[in-house]
Amino acid sequence: LFRSLPFLQHDVHRQLLNKLKVVGMNAVFGLRIQVTVGESLLVAVASGTAVYLGALPRPSPLLVGKKDLQEHLSELTERNRTRYNVVVDGNLSCSDS
Repeated sequence: LFRSLPFLQHDVHRQLLNKLKVVGMNAVFGLRIQVTVGESLLVAVASGTAVYLGALPRPSPLLVGKKDLQEHLSELTERNRTRYNVVVDGNLSCSDS
C-alpha cells in the first residue's frame, strides 16, 4: 500500500492538470482527495472548484497524438472558455446562456 501511494498521487495530479487544461482553467480551490483502499485496488476521487486566475499563466493546450482528436480537444477547450467567461489576454469571452 505505502509503495503505491506516490504513484496514486502522481496519477491524480496528472489527471487533474489535464482536466484543467480541457476546461480552460488554471487553478483549483478547495481541493479534496478521497482515497479508498480495497484488497487489490486503490481508488482516488478528487474534487474542487476550478477557476481561471489572470495572474497565473494561461494553461497550455492538452496535446494528443491523433490529429482529429487534437482538433476536437482544441474546440472543446475554446467552447469551455466561452461557456465560463474566461478572460484571456485581456479579451472576455461571453457565452449566450
